[in-house]
Amino acid sequence: MKWTAPAFLSFIALATACGSSVEGTLTIDGTTAELDRCESLEPKGFDGVDLVTTDDRLVRLYRDSLGTEITEVSFFPAGRQMGPRLGACATGTILDSNTRINDVVALDGDAKIDCDHSYIDENNAMQRVVVSGDVIFEGCH
Repeated sequence: MKWTAPAFLSFIALATACGSSVEGTLTIDGTTAELDRCESLEPKGFDGVDLVTTDDRLVRLYRDSLGTEITEVSFFPAGRQMGPRLGACATGTILDSNTRINDVVALDGDAKIDCDHSYIDENNAMQRVVVSGDVIFEGCH
């Protein structure tokens, strides 16, 4: 297939629009975590966003029933399907964009996270996780 310049530029614009972006700083247990991507929780049956690090840890931000404010935060260690709820330790917004990707509404927003939480893990051992940062995300789907 031979591409014309306008067709190629349209393809690049569409491919770029389908991506998500996440920027800012995130610190987990005193170590800077490099942000990789964000994902909407809609396909998982929740309302909010997962912030995923390059080493596959994630910070989950739930939003309120009005669909705007962050209400709660969870943390999932790398390779885990579950993790502790850290509580209402973030402020910010999660807003629907005007874009749907793969039948999922893309989400935009920002978060200021300041969580310090102790919990008992699956081996009945006391654990502590500290998550903090300022993050801006868009196109999370």
